[in-house]
Amino acid sequence: LRLAAEQQCVTREQHITARMWLEKSQAEEAAAESAAKAAEHQATTAQWDAWHASQRRQQRQRRAILLHGRSSEGAASWRAGSGASPAERLVASICVDVLGLTSASSLPDEARSRLANLLGE
Repeated sequence: LRLAAEQQCVTREQHITARMWLEKSQAEEAAAESAAKAAEHQATTAQWDAWHASQRRQQRQRRAILLHGRSSEGAASWRAGSGASPAERLVASICVDVLGLTSASSLPDEARSRLANLLGE
């Protein structure tokens, strides 16, 4: 009877030890997956920040070009330019084609300031 109780105790300890090792390995795997996801999210965030900064820089450049002048050839190429929003292409198109202006700098100061407000500057 005593031998059976000792064997049962040893079996229980082995079971507890095996369970601890299993839980430890699962926790290590979960930690590795979490670290990989965190690194992926950091990389994605860094890429998004860089993209957003480039978009804002391009938008400022387009506004400056429109508001401060450029040659008609440059304005025409900017008007059709990549990355310009439809509203910005429309404004540039109106300035160049409809009004016959080479840029928004040809507009009166009041109209230019209203245009800047419209574009969110």
